[in-house]
Amino acid sequence: MEILPYNFLLLLSLLLIPSYLPITIKNRSYGSRTKPNFPPGPPSSLHQFMKQPHQAIAQLSKIYGPVMFIQYGRIPTVVISSAEDAEQLFKTHDIAFCNRVQLAGRKQLSYSYVDMALVLFGEYWREIRKISALELFTKKRVQSFKVNREEEVDALIDSVSSSLDTTAVNVFEKLASFTHETTCRVAFGQTRKQFDGRLVELLREVAILTSLSPSDYFPEVSWIIDRVTGIHGKTEKCFHELDDLLQQIIDENDIPERLELEHEDIIDVLLKLMKAQMSTIRLTNDHIKAVILNIYLGGVDTTTGVMTWAMAELAKDSKYTIGNCLKD
Repeated sequence: MEILPYNFLLLLSLLLIPSYLPITIKNRSYGSRTKPNFPPGPPSSLHQFMKQPHQAIAQLSKIYGPVMFIQYGRIPTVVISSAEDAEQLFKTHDIAFCNRVQLAGRKQLSYSYVDMALVLFGEYWREIRKISALELFTKKRVQSFKVNREEEVDALIDSVSSSLDTTAVNVFEKLASFTHETTCRVAFGQTRKQFDGRLVELLREVAILTSLSPSDYFPEVSWIIDRVTGIHGKTEKCFHELDDLLQQIIDENDIPERLELEHEDIIDVLLKLMKAQMSTIRLTNDHIKAVILNIYLGGVDTTTGVMTWAMAELAKDSKYTIGNCLKD
């Protein structure tokens, strides 16, 4: 799926100026009486952040300081770029800043924020945290997946060994395949091959649709932007296909025979909790889909990235070998 070029976004914003005039006039007349005391920052220049925004913000922070105000389209944003200030946010004032940004594509694909990554602070957040600590990620539960991990490590080693004499080895692809297979077995009780590649393809689209989009810069007219750019239709199609696939996985786990299994996967555990209704919240299939989607995305992306980075660092310095690393 193609990502819209930044010059198209600039053109779109110009076309939407007439729609903003009434909103801007109203907000300014009200804001003149209640103008907040924002920190210093550059003039509103959205085009500066379309390409390499992290680098642009880093350069601007050297001019305006570690606490900087940026106007992202219609969204007022405060940027923190020092460790001391970040500690104030995430430790001293953690509750005030604990909720993540609610981007346009994330609400539907997180089943209205009932997952673990985007859930809003409150009763459900406390309950899902308790379920994670006491049911999903206990020491006993992690050890129960030891066989799965060992089998996938053996498969990875065999795959690399069989490729050494014939061609160069793409480390990223090998590690990505390893994490996909391991996470699928832990979360779903199935291997990735049983999904015929549909799951991986859908999750690539999810990664794009849940990132920043034009409507996140101009939320008042997001319903127009999403339809003009086609993001609305792509999100709907992706969500329904993903929902059908996740429901299929849950149905395959929700059979009496699985109650006799010695090793439960994550879906088995969540289904038991849903049927027992021992939680203070009423779990549904949507809650289960949102949670296992988090586990899959978190387990694959972060693990693959860290392992690839570690292998690249080892390859850069000849003094590091597998034997030395194991000794250390």
